[in-house]
Amino acid sequence: MGHIGMVKMKALARSYVYWPGIDKNIEDYVRHCTPCLMVAKEPSRITTHHWQPANAPWERIHVDHMGPFHGKYFLLIIDAYSKWPEIFMVPNLSSSTSINILDSVFSRYGYPQILVSDNGTAFSSIEFKNFITQRAIRHITCAPYNPSTNGQVERYVYTAKQALRSLSKENHRTCQENLNTFLFTFRRSPSTATGESPAQLFLGRNINSALTLLHRADATQKEEILPLRQCQIFHEGERVAVRNYTSPNSKWQIGTVLNRDGALHYTIQVSEKLVRRHAQQMRKVGASIAQSQQVCDSNLHRTFSPNNTPSQPSPTIQPSPTIQSSPTIQSSPTAQPSPTIQSSPTAQPSPTVQSSPIVQSSPTVQPSPTLRSSPTALHPLSIQASPHILTSDTLATGTPGIQSQPITRKSSRVRKPTQRLDL
Repeated sequence: MGHIGMVKMKALARSYVYWPGIDKNIEDYVRHCTPCLMVAKEPSRITTHHWQPANAPWERIHVDHMGPFHGKYFLLIIDAYSKWPEIFMVPNLSSSTSINILDSVFSRYGYPQILVSDNGTAFSSIEFKNFITQRAIRHITCAPYNPSTNGQVERYVYTAKQALRSLSKENHRTCQENLNTFLFTFRRSPSTATGESPAQLFLGRNINSALTLLHRADATQKEEILPLRQCQIFHEGERVAVRNYTSPNSKWQIGTVLNRDGALHYTIQVSEKLVRRHAQQMRKVGASIAQSQQVCDSNLHRTFSPNNTPSQPSPTIQPSPTIQSSPTIQSSPTAQPSPTIQSSPTAQPSPTVQSSPIVQSSPTVQPSPTLRSSPTALHPLSIQASPHILTSDTLATGTPGIQSQPITRKSSRVRKPTQRLDL
């Protein structure tokens, strides 16, 4: 036996002998030849692998890992209906990382009915199986060492690698930036398999780009701003009062409407600056009101301290009324002790009597006509009289005998007058 193969053996046998069923007998003999089976070649490949067509977006998805590519790993997710791609950079190929990415995607698009993957450790672990089972997703794995079963995503692995290689040589941007550029362009480009862009089939609309402005040129001109019933309409050049938020004492400022930015927003010129306000922050005013005039709130006529707490104004100090001294008391430049006033042995008479700067005369207090000092009383110290007090020298001679100086106060608190002793 030369083990020349099934076809050659049948041709050689028919050249010498013939019997009914010769071809079938030779085929059975060759199939039972163990040495030939051990070295036989693989059968011819199937050109295409047909999946049952998906009927709706996100009904069946295909997932797979790509990498290491440029030192990084990627997780690819492809929708079988719309060919919508999702590609994420991942630090590793573990099950926990894949679960986190899929959970994030499911939170945006919902759970698919079928998930197709290979037999990698990230998709065959108990943790991943529990994740899929809890969400009622049917998990289909392809045959080992036959990546064509998951060809939906395998083809995009090659396409993504080629695009990232070209983008990395074209510019010096990061891998994530190049990946975003590829996804943006791919999602809005029509697919040869469906004739529509992935965005149109998956989102129901095309993604806006710079080329979209070519079809939106006339749309902006036809757009009209519809007035609202509950909102006033302001016109350009109209005088308005706008809400002021920079000054606590000025609630409104007067300005002129320059432009209507939208249905409810306006640009107003206030003095020398431009402000933007909502319609509910504006009021119509008369044209005669000056632009620089500020309308104050009646509740804000108070001064504010640096810590933004209102402080009450200090009370106005009224000057004390003029007090007439008794006619029986005469004041001289050198005051002598009265013979009717007995002083203490330890008390020394002061040559000049001056009022204390802290003493204020009360309008209801009248000096006693006869003063007697107690045995323990001392003569008053040098007291400077207030400029509002008239002494007996002023009444008699017209010249002040007591020097008067203005009182300097550090606080607005009214001090009580000192008590006098009536002897």
